Amino acid sequence: DLEGAGATYREAVRISAEAGNPSMAIIAATNLGDVLLAQGCQHQAAQIYAEALAQATQPDGGRAPLVDRILCGLSHVSYAWNHLEDAAEQASECLAVSTQWGNFDMQAGAWLLLAQIEGAQGRVDRSLEAIQTAKRLIDTVPMSGRRAAGLEGVLMGLWIQHGELDSPAEFVATRHLSPADEIVAARELDY
Repeated sequence: DLEGAGATYREAVRISAEAGNPSMAIIAATNLGDVLLAQGCQHQAAQIYAEALAQATQPDGGRAPLVDRILCGLSHVSYAWNHLEDAAEQASECLAVSTQWGNFDMQAGAWLLLAQIEGAQGRVDRSLEAIQTAKRLIDTVPMSGRRAAGLEGVLMGLWIQHGELDSPAEFVATRHLSPADEIVAARELDY
């Protein structure tokens, strides 16, 4: 229920700000931006992300570790608006911050986002290189099941867009997935 999630995050932003906890306010705002983006409210999401980025940037220009998620959100908005140079810059900044702070799942997400952007700009070789870099991270760094499944879903879509059908087929085979399977809760993330 995205509407309920949005209301909850708005309330969390308000409560965090009133309690004088800027870190929690920034996290809640970033989550709100993600919900708004999922709802197709790109302008509202962009405004929320921009405000969160301003709050998370210190006077000396330093940035908190959670800035990577904000930059990822901004990059998704820019990509949706076909502002590909901005999207690439934001995704690259996301990659730099997530690398600095050791946030491996966000690094993989940034590489996949860069792969999408490169592909949209017709740079197939660079897109495939970014896909391979993301795949190495996904395969070698422990991530939560839900996050890994989300990244793997994007990875499958990118492979298919590039006509690399063997890779998704191998993925499905190694997980023993079949379209005829009943999807049970225990294996929901696999599907």
